[in-house]
Amino acid sequence: TTPTAIYIRGSGFAGTANENRTDFLAAGKASVYVAQHQGMLQWYYGADLDLGSYKLGKWDTAYTFLVTGYPPANAKILDSYSGGHVFGGAGFSGGVNGVIPMGQGEWRFLGIETNLHREFGDYLSFRRKLADTLTGYNVRQPFFGTAGLTTEFVFRTRQGNFGFRFAGGWVLGSNYRNTHVYDSLAGNALRYGGYGTFTWQYTTGRYTVYFQTETASKAFSYHLGFTYRLSRPKLPAKHVLTREELLERFRNRPWPPGHRPPGGRIDDPTP
Repeated sequence: TTPTAIYIRGSGFAGTANENRTDFLAAGKASVYVAQHQGMLQWYYGADLDLGSYKLGKWDTAYTFLVTGYPPANAKILDSYSGGHVFGGAGFSGGVNGVIPMGQGEWRFLGIETNLHREFGDYLSFRRKLADTLTGYNVRQPFFGTAGLTTEFVFRTRQGNFGFRFAGGWVLGSNYRNTHVYDSLAGNALRYGGYGTFTWQYTTGRYTVYFQTETASKAFSYHLGFTYRLSRPKLPAKHVLTREELLERFRNRPWPPGHRPPGGRIDDPTP
């Protein structure tokens, strides 16, 4: 019954990345977005801001030597850069999905989502200054975008709503897909191709809490977030029926056989 609603969201997330998950990251996210629906379609769009720290770990030389038979090149030099670097990102996120009723809830059976962000901060500056001879692959571009497919189940109870959401998608652009680098640990071409997420959420009144896990090529993270719906949703405008509309509804009412309407005449009902 709610065609439009505005939300604010805050969350914290942490995870690991890079070879053998030697790097660690932790950050916070703030968002504001609009959710709308009409008929069988629902959609949302909004703006996001991320701020956090990316900690470069040290190479696990023993593990790399065990797998590949030789120590990683420039390991000692790269270890000298270990430590935390500040990063941030700002951009757009949105999606659309189809929905059908399902018992005491609904199934958002198929959706499309996208995230388009521009990175900033010390970690981006560090990558731009890092020499190509010191690392196997290094992305210096600030743009990072993804697109994916989703499906979601929402169940309604007297205490509130809860649901589960699954999503999977791909990184946009060629910077992460066509690396032209051989991954000696995996034994095939290095490719940051896709991601998968699972989300659990619970809503009561205007408040929603959610927990999300994400996995991708050489990366894993988890989120804990909170969403608040601003003010009251915009409900459809009320329509006051005229006398003529009331009479028309009265005439078209499916009276049971043998029933005589009040007043005795269908075209002249008594109040």
